[in-house]
Amino acid sequence: MQWTNELRRNIGLHPSCKLLRELLSLDLYTRTVVYPFLIKGWSSHRIAERLKVSLITIQKLLEIGREQLKRKLAAPVRIETERERQK
Repeated sequence: MQWTNELRRNIGLHPSCKLLRELLSLDLYTRTVVYPFLIKGWSSHRIAERLKVSLITIQKLLEIGREQLKRKLAAPVRIETERERQK
């Protein structure tokens, strides 16, 4: 929960950062592992110790999170043209 609140604050500071928004869209367990790994720079071993779960569990959640983020962040972004905005 602490990391979710921190993530929300960071989104408030950087509202155009797609990575932060997509991190928030991950399920709670995956987000709890991916956020400290990507944003805080924690090792998977440190996360496993902190959460008192196996390293294998952390590695699986990191892989799930990586695949989900890769899919979401690689999605094409549609930019509206001036003409389309005027319609």
